[in-house]
Formats: sequence, structure tokens, C-alpha cells
Amino acid sequence: MDEGTRRAVKEYMLSYALNFIRSRRGRVDEFIEKALRKYPFHTIFFPLDYIVISEVERSITTGIGLAFYTGIAERIAKGRYSDVEKDRTFHFELDEAKVRKIDDILEALDRKKRAPSVEGEIREIMEVAPGKKVGVDVTADFYIGDYEYRGERLPVLIEFKTPWPKKEDCVRSKRRMLLFRLAHGFRALAFIGFPYNPFKRKEDIWWTTKQFFDLDREVLSGKDLWDFIGGSSTYDELVVIAEEVSREVRPEVDALVREVTTQVERKKQIRPTLDEYFSR
Repeated sequence: MDEGTRRAVKEYMLSYALNFIRSRRGRVDEFIEKALRKYPFHTIFFPLDYIVISEVERSITTGIGLAFYTGIAERIAKGRYSDVEKDRTFHFELDEAKVRKIDDILEALDRKKRAPSVEGEIREIMEVAPGKKVGVDVTADFYIGDYEYRGERLPVLIEFKTPWPKKEDCVRSKRRMLLFRLAHGFRALAFIGFPYNPFKRKEDIWWTTKQFFDLDREVLSGKDLWDFIGGSSTYDELVVIAEEVSREVRPEVDALVREVTTQVERKKQIRPTLDEYFSR
């Protein structure tokens, strides 16, 4: 990515991280009470401040939504393309019979009566005799309208999800992807995108992903996703930027940890019992 894009991504990451960390300041009593309620016996193994810090960490990691990643993707893509948008809604006029065929395919996938196959699904949809038109709305998590692909400029839809998507989310995303491609005469790209890849092997990919998506044609995960959006080495550059941001937010993290330690020590001096916490 160029220097301007890199700067935009870093500023976004830094602002997001600082806001998240600072939002936990002043809430340490809340985290102490929550830790004591949830893990009253963990102090056998760990000091209370360690347990509370772990609770704060979980509140941050679980609070980082997919919007964080689409925000990064937006800044990277705008460094290369002119038509980039998050949460864009399209209104398509589509052949009703072909839309029904898409729903039939989804039902068969849901019931495990067929395996996902981009080529097979396109062929079946295109073979359907044309009928009347019906209005269909499709909202893309992330959209690039002028993606450069093999010498052409194609529209791209990416559905951002965690690597462990729920089945109902897979059904919705697959439907959006098929409708989007149908609307463009299948001269468009559509993927489910995972911003990080926790799986070592293809065989370990979450079962819902394998049930609904063609792993070779519809899934972008981790490095593949980021390099697709920003070009070769984008993922590696993002890791470096994240490390830089980590160093810059470290003073805020240290201050939060000190606040936890101070509050825990104060609680110890007051010496409240667990019953007092549980009775609140």
C-alpha cells in the first residue's frame, strides 16, 4: 500500500484502539465485581488482579466487531479503487424464476443434499427459463465497483464474517452472493471473507463454511483476503502497522493495568467478603 493509505490505516487503528482502551478506564470496579461473580475460585490459581485484567481483555476482544475490519478494508481499497463502499444496498430487478432457483439451491445446501460448487450453481441458475421480473434488495458488507481482475474491471461483494459463522448467517450471505452475481450476469465476484485465519489446514475450516461455500472459489481468509483487497503483501504490512500501533497504545494499556492493580489492592484493604459482592 502507498504511504497515504498506510497512514490512513494506522490512524484508524490507533483511534479505534485508544477509544476502546479508554472506554474501560473508570469501569474497573465493574470488572472486579464481574470477575468475582464469574470466577470466585480462580484466585486459587491466579491473583485477583490477573483475573480482572483477563476480564478486561475479554471485554475488548469480544467488543471488536466486524465493522473494525471493514473500516480497514475501506481505507486500503480506496487507495486503489474509486468505487468503494461499506454496507451498500442495491435494488435489483431479477428474474423471479432464477431467484426461486437460488432459494432451491440454498435449501438443498441447508439439508446437505448437495455440495457447494460455483460452476454447478451458475449453470443451474442460467438454465432456468426466464420469467417475470421481481425486485430484490441486496446489502453488501463491503463493495468494490471497479476491481481489477484479469484485465477487466468487475464489481466485488465481500461478506465479512468471523471464521466460525452461524448457519443462518451463511445462508443469508450465500443468498446475497448469488443474487449479486446474478444481477451482473455472473460477471462479478462475491466472497465470504474472514479477516483472520485460525485454521492450520483446509480440513479444519468451520463446518458451516464448508457446507455452504465453495472453498476454492468463494472463501477468502486471513492473508488471502487482505492481499485480494490491497494487493500482494498487504497482510504483512497490516501486521507491521498493528505492531506499531501496539507500541503507541502501550502507555494507555499500562495505565489501565495500574488502575486495576490499585483498585484490587484497595478492595483488599477494605476486605469485603464474597458474600457482599454476590448480594449486590
